[in-house]
Amino acid sequence: MGPNDYEAVCYSGLTDDEKAFLSLDDCFSDVQYQQLNLIKMLTLREIEVLRDLNRLRVDKDRLSSDYDLIDVIVKLENALTACQALKLRAIESLHEMQIDKYEEDMN
Repeated sequence: MGPNDYEAVCYSGLTDDEKAFLSLDDCFSDVQYQQLNLIKMLTLREIEVLRDLNRLRVDKDRLSSDYDLIDVIVKLENALTACQALKLRAIESLHEMQIDKYEEDMN
């Protein structure tokens, strides 16, 4: 699996702005460095969604009905699930890169 294959898998869920942000730094030419930063970014997104879910539990009164609350919670949980799936793929890709690099170094 080459670096472009890793990018295709892990960057598929990112917005154009997020992809542009990742390409700004010269250090991002290192694919493993990119993966580590992608994992960090997804972790921050995950934390943000979890905080939003916790705020909903505290601020239940601000929503007009239980239906609204359920709808918002479902949307946040779907966002969290998607983020966690992307993060898992990024971690798996990083692991594969490290294995490939180890095997190259051994030969």
